[in-house]
Amino acid sequence: MPKTALIPLLVTLCLSLLLAFGCKREAPKMPPPAETESPQEASTIPSSLEEAIYLYENPSSPRDAEESVKVFSAQAYSNDPEAQYYLGLARHEGKGAGKSDLEAYVWWTIAARQYHLRSMDRIENIKDLFSEEDLAEIKNRANDWEEKIRNTPEAI
Repeated sequence: MPKTALIPLLVTLCLSLLLAFGCKREAPKMPPPAETESPQEASTIPSSLEEAIYLYENPSSPRDAEESVKVFSAQAYSNDPEAQYYLGLARHEGKGAGKSDLEAYVWWTIAARQYHLRSMDRIENIKDLFSEEDLAEIKNRANDWEEKIRNTPEAI
């Protein structure tokens, strides 16, 4: 047999061996079937501010942001500047709460007055969105908040 006739025979033999022993392909892995839970069932109820922040930033269902905002609100009314920041963020983004830049600015102002740095940055970045009347209302609402906290420390 001539040498040139051996080459196709060797190639065929190698391919046959590769197919038989070395080139096993696994079937693609399929994701598990989607569960048929309602968003209410799939939602997790956070028990702390840290859990609420994590859930807000990494939601597994549409209700997660709403549940997180409930915690932000409760903690914000306890005068926690981090919760006030996140409540402002939720209002600014309209995620888990109605969208309102004015409400966001109020909460960020309250938190910024407690030296919350991210709140300070936020109010600096969006203050040009507001008229002088809006800024006066925001200032008055933040002043009212401080007065309430001063007069009812047990609310904290």
